[in-house]
Amino acid sequence: MSRLFLTCLIYCCCLTFVSASEILPPKKGSPSAEVITFLEKNAVINPLQVIDYIASTSLLDSQYSNSAKVTMLSHYAKAHQYLGEREKAYLIVEQAFDVINAGDVSAPAHADALFVRAALHAEQTH
Repeated sequence: MSRLFLTCLIYCCCLTFVSASEILPPKKGSPSAEVITFLEKNAVINPLQVIDYIASTSLLDSQYSNSAKVTMLSHYAKAHQYLGEREKAYLIVEQAFDVINAGDVSAPAHADALFVRAALHAEQTH
């Protein structure tokens, strides 16, 4: 339990040191690296922008790789978590794990989903 809390604490501390510069939303059909960079930078800084972007572009229905989808879902869940919408964040993380169980996903993408789920669990227990 304390290891989980320590992991979440380190993760949250790292998030506070993320660059404060806001990245503009990429256009629809942009490469996955560009979209993931946008989501990563703004999930904490401007979560509403991330949620609106994902909803308006139908991003999760696109033809990105499973690893990219898991990473995008992780940042999407993180945005909901920072707005205090834990139930919605849990549902999104579960979608990420459905993708993980269904196909080939890289270790970093899997780790992103695990970190978000751990942060949600730590938040719930404290």
